[in-house]
Amino acid sequence: GVVQEDDLVIPQRIKFREVMKNPEVLLASFIVILSGVSSQWYQPILEPFLSTNYSITAFQASMFLVIDGAVYAVVAPLWGYLLDKTLNSRMVLMFGCATISGSFLLLGPIYFPYKETLAQVGISLGIHGIGMAANFIGTLAILTKEIEKENLNNKENACAIATSLWITAECVGSFLGSTLGGLTYETWGWDMSCLIISLVQLAGLLILLFVGLCQRLEVGKQSGERKPLLDKQTSHYGSNNNIRTI
Repeated sequence: GVVQEDDLVIPQRIKFREVMKNPEVLLASFIVILSGVSSQWYQPILEPFLSTNYSITAFQASMFLVIDGAVYAVVAPLWGYLLDKTLNSRMVLMFGCATISGSFLLLGPIYFPYKETLAQVGISLGIHGIGMAANFIGTLAILTKEIEKENLNNKENACAIATSLWITAECVGSFLGSTLGGLTYETWGWDMSCLIISLVQLAGLLILLFVGLCQRLEVGKQSGERKPLLDKQTSHYGSNNNIRTI
């Protein structure tokens, strides 16, 4: 909406409370938080885990921490390009959650062929970077689209609100991830810690599938409503049941 003062058109201020009433905005924000949790989950624990189990230096172990970020930097523009074309944002988020969940399974409880190697750790972190890019870019696209859709006359403010909301959700997720990641590692060990965050991402995927299914059923229900059998009133005259339109 806009406010007109004489010849000057002033866009109305976008209210954060109104933005958060949009279900798509809430869902995207939730996925950003989950992605932020996963991105920081192993940051405080990967270096001590690798140094202890593989007899490598702290510097060598720390180099593994840049793998997911490097892959993210390469893949993120590709996701943005595909989303600008015809790729569905919801499908991108589903792929991202599934990829992140699988990467943590490879990082912890699942070993090939029989025990985890440094190569498997590196591959797992690379896969995580792909999923992280899908979720981060996909959620930003959804937030920007949904907020701008309701504020066509104030796109700059809508874009600013979308970006600030995305950053806030990512920071919340990062805080929770680094805290809970270290806590679960100290309490239950590496494998169980990775399994927990894998299940969390799987829960995000299931929520996306459930919401998508509910929306499809609602659309099908609305489109399946029957129209009146006769659009015009009809009456029957005579013994031969001739139908005449009134």
